[in-house]
Amino acid sequence: MALQANQKALVALREAGELQKLRLALSSLDGAVYDWTLADDRIDWSENAPMLFGAEGFGTLTTGQGLQTSVDERFRETIDTAIARSLVTAEPFRVEYVLSLGGGQGIWVEDCGICLQSVNGQAARLIGMMRNITERKLVEERLAYLASYDELTGQFNRASLRDALFETTTRIGESGGTVAFLLVGIDHLAIINEDYGYDVADEVILAVSQRIAESIAPADIIGRSGGNKLGVILNDCNGEAATTTAHQILEAVRASVVRTSKGPVVATVSVGGVMIPGGAETAAETMARAEEALGHAKQIGRDSFRFYRPSSKRESLRRQNMSMADQIISALDEDRIIIAYQPIVHASTGALDCYECLARMVTPAGEILGAQEWIPVAERLGLIRRIDRRIADISLDVLSRDKDISLAINLSASTLTDGSWIRTFLAELYKVPDAARRLTVELTETLALRDIEESSKFISRLREIGCRVAIDDFGAGYTSFKNLQYLDVDMVKIDGSFIQRLQESEDNQLFVRTLIALARNFNVQTVAEWVLNETDAELLRSFGVDFLQGYFIGEPETAPAFLKPR
Repeated sequence: MALQANQKALVALREAGELQKLRLALSSLDGAVYDWTLADDRIDWSENAPMLFGAEGFGTLTTGQGLQTSVDERFRETIDTAIARSLVTAEPFRVEYVLSLGGGQGIWVEDCGICLQSVNGQAARLIGMMRNITERKLVEERLAYLASYDELTGQFNRASLRDALFETTTRIGESGGTVAFLLVGIDHLAIINEDYGYDVADEVILAVSQRIAESIAPADIIGRSGGNKLGVILNDCNGEAATTTAHQILEAVRASVVRTSKGPVVATVSVGGVMIPGGAETAAETMARAEEALGHAKQIGRDSFRFYRPSSKRESLRRQNMSMADQIISALDEDRIIIAYQPIVHASTGALDCYECLARMVTPAGEILGAQEWIPVAERLGLIRRIDRRIADISLDVLSRDKDISLAINLSASTLTDGSWIRTFLAELYKVPDAARRLTVELTETLALRDIEESSKFISRLREIGCRVAIDDFGAGYTSFKNLQYLDVDMVKIDGSFIQRLQESEDNQLFVRTLIALARNFNVQTVAEWVLNETDAELLRSFGVDFLQGYFIGEPETAPAFLKPR
């Protein structure tokens, strides 16, 4: 008897242990078990239920009627359907709904249970578990909100604005009507960022979005299309009404300063507009042409509005650019971007100093196109970094194969600001013994002075490893020898427009002579470009120029003698 008692006690302890484990598990899940007896409508809950629902709210959940009245009415039909299906199939149900327990916001619960039948097939009991999933639901709702709305302004984000524009253009194409799209750009936001900080810039963006929203009709749509840009869809709107609304937006923004956490900030906007149809047919066309119109508004002084106007000349140029872009990409993929090498010589002796590497494109028919025919298109369409990469690769290959050759390459503005490109280029340069000493990197004057601090850092890195650095087209932009001294370059290349027919212009002679003398005082060498005849060459020698370059010295060659097998 004693043994049996001990065994029963052990079993009881095990069962109690299992029950305690279950309770702990439910607690960690924010869950409570219930047993709903339908005959007397009583619900028995596990001990942690009051903690889960709150002592005050829990009192209404001890009966089925109380539970049902606490369920948000939006979910009652769904719950009834789930329980009825469980009764028929004898399978568990799982539903999510909101319980409104009074005294505050409702809580989201996940209800997992099963309906048990009596011997006559009627529903007798519901046994299940409820979990508090409010926190998860709030996260899901937040993510769903951010998928459609801009977190700062509360307006549509770019994706939602694009979708709304797509739906609008599709509707107009199928059913007719007119719609206007305005693209509003906040003027000088980068300066506000720099002077006040990003938090203040965000306050300005928010204030501008609110003023735009107040200037449009309730049926119109507003969304943030970029960092400093907001798009507005004006429904059922003709050109005259769109112009009126655009000017209302301009006035609403400029009418008063924006009160920020760091004081008042003056803000203005520029607006570009396009009509649908007439100015554009598709959502992509609408966005692109509104951007173009916004660009025109900024060009005329900002704080202004411009409509996109179709232009056969502009469309023709765009088609030509796209055609040229296709040709450039094909040439890059098929290794048809090559180099023409033009000699640069010492002015006093005529001895070769180096060859400048000039980009050329070979057409499928074998025609060689000069840089002026395609490089501007490559710059506008964002292909110039690939061009620079190609020229750099060819140049480094030549330097590795011929230890007696020195070269000069040009880098574009977008390449200079691409830290990844620069790191890769320097790493490749290190792999070629003595290549840095035989390489000159040319930067245009306007490029070097656009961000003088970044330019100075890059120039210092190049000079540290032995490269020479030259400022190209010097004198054509913001000539300042103070800036030149700060950049610490090795040479300047005098813009060719001052060298062409130098003997015919006394003003150019004075300018070039003065520039050469000043450069010498800064220990900077000078290169004269576009030298076309002996007379100009002699004048330049008399002025003290260090190097000469131009068709009189030597034409660019794609297959110079030094590339031929020796």
